[in-house]
Amino acid sequence: MITNPCAFGDLGWNTTGITVISSPPNMGASGVFVGLDGTLYSVDENSNFVVWELLKNALNVTIAAGLYKSPGSNSSQLNSPNDIYVDRYGNLYVSDSSNQRIQKFSNGSTINGQTVAGVTGAASSALNQFNTPRYFTFDATETYMYIADNNCHRIIRHSTNETSGTNGVLIAGGTGAYNQNTSVNGPWGIHYLPSISNDLFITNNGGHSVIRWTLGATSGTFVAGTPGVSGSNSTLLNGPMGIKIDSYLNMFVVDHANHRVQMFCANNQTAVTIVGTGVAGSSAMQLSGPRGIAFDSGMNMYIGDFDNHRVQKFIKLNTAATLATPKWTITGNMSGARYSHTASTLANGSVLVAGGATSSNYVNTAELYNPSTGTWTITGSMNAIRDLHTASTLANGSVLVAGGRNSGSTLSNAELYNPSTGIWTTTGNMSVARNFHTASILANGLVLVAGGASISTYTNSAELYNPSTGTWTTTGIMNVARDSHTAFILANGSVLVAGGQNSGGALNSAELYNPSTGTWTTTGSMNVARFGHTVSTLANGSVLVAGGSNGAYLNSAELYNPSTGIWTTTGSMSVTRYYHTTSTLADGSVLVAGGANSGYLNSAELYNLATGIWTTTANMNIARYYHTTSTLANGSILITGGLNSAGALNSAELY
Repeated sequence: MITNPCAFGDLGWNTTGITVISSPPNMGASGVFVGLDGTLYSVDENSNFVVWELLKNALNVTIAAGLYKSPGSNSSQLNSPNDIYVDRYGNLYVSDSSNQRIQKFSNGSTINGQTVAGVTGAASSALNQFNTPRYFTFDATETYMYIADNNCHRIIRHSTNETSGTNGVLIAGGTGAYNQNTSVNGPWGIHYLPSISNDLFITNNGGHSVIRWTLGATSGTFVAGTPGVSGSNSTLLNGPMGIKIDSYLNMFVVDHANHRVQMFCANNQTAVTIVGTGVAGSSAMQLSGPRGIAFDSGMNMYIGDFDNHRVQKFIKLNTAATLATPKWTITGNMSGARYSHTASTLANGSVLVAGGATSSNYVNTAELYNPSTGTWTITGSMNAIRDLHTASTLANGSVLVAGGRNSGSTLSNAELYNPSTGIWTTTGNMSVARNFHTASILANGLVLVAGGASISTYTNSAELYNPSTGTWTTTGIMNVARDSHTAFILANGSVLVAGGQNSGGALNSAELYNPSTGTWTTTGSMNVARFGHTVSTLANGSVLVAGGSNGAYLNSAELYNPSTGIWTTTGSMSVTRYYHTTSTLADGSVLVAGGANSGYLNSAELYNLATGIWTTTANMNIARYYHTTSTLANGSILITGGLNSAGALNSAELY
């Protein structure tokens, strides 16, 4: 964990920059982004180019690559791209400003993009169009993107699974270029801050200010600059563009026309200049018309230095001193002990825990974790008691819970949690009762439930939930009945199901679901049969499975290559475990925690994609399995509940 840069003794950033991207020549470096694996991305507004550099590989050698797009408006072209974002599946999004659209290049596709917001070449204030989209951001679950529609003076929200011409939702502004708290004036940069209220921080490029806008509000609060007044002192801005907020709520603003980067410590409207001299220049200590800003996992800063045709890296000082040894810390206890429950990250950054079992019964209770306070609050209870169910966060923000079991029964019913009201309502029943199944949210918004078991049998059935109608429809059946398997959505939208068990024992088979045809096809089998294992996505698009059991507890791991359909073994964990959890960290490594073998485990270890090796990390404070894991907005990992020799647990801890 990096210390608060506003804390006493923190030395800030080296003010001498290092040029890390300067090609193609005369590039107009605008938006910048750092991916989970440390890859740095930038867009070149002048040459219609997307460029990326893998900043670190096994030999610590910088590898450069790029995607050139000739100027134009077809699906393989860009015209004055402004910003870039890469999601956890490797899909690349670009704000194609002069084409008035947001383009998505699916992982592995470098040729044709798909318009997911806007209408190509159509510039207007209609809700399905833009007039010069600038920077954009995603919410914590990558369900929605928020776009700064510069010349319409508004912020528009679109779902990530939309197509060209779909109406967006007006979030802020749209009233004109006014310097009032009910307007945004030439919005450029935007940062989404998950919180109980959900806030957007927006740079008013035309209004020389930053406004904080809570989702659902009709006005905002100015948090930096004086609206309508440009200047160069420590309280004023001049044409601000890029913006980032760190986990301590410190705000970093690219002060474009002042050729500097300003840091506003939390709740402070007086800034400190951390990069740039305030005078345009091309030396390593200067910037000229800077635009975008990004940070890597070590808080090194990257700036799109537009007029100098480069991306500059500014190294975080005393990083080695401020890097804390990874550790687990106890956070607030849940009000009730539980295991075999679910945990869902909501759009506001809070975590919803629902259902599960105690040491003596099943429960229908639910509670919310507030990352800002580290406390839990009770929310509405489900209509049915259940454990071993699934929970899926839908595009509209509600949470779908389906199936599970309770005393003597396997369940087919389902219900929806409304975060706005804290109330659960029943929805359509599945056609097959099941527990130990999987649920996957498809690109079209439908939820695929597959496999599982009832009290007496395993099933190969699958069905789809339609959030628009609240009904389930059956789809193609799997080739093999299974429960305790894993399901993972690949970059091409298909669903990979692997392993599990049935009456014949543990399985090594795997199969793929095609959402377009509703059919399953077999793919390569794992080298080792396993159930109760985990699955994780890696930055290179491969899929990692680890641990589990097949009659013997396993520490083995293997990788699935979606391009070839083949599994290859990789390094083994140091400890055998099953019914553990896994989380992909901001640096691209995979954290495995807890589980059980002949005893209950508190150990944890990290998988390094570059080396294929696991290394042990700090132990949890409490041994547990059948627990849940959630990734918080600040990168921390929240572990909740579980079971050990003392019974069901109400404790929670953070990594």
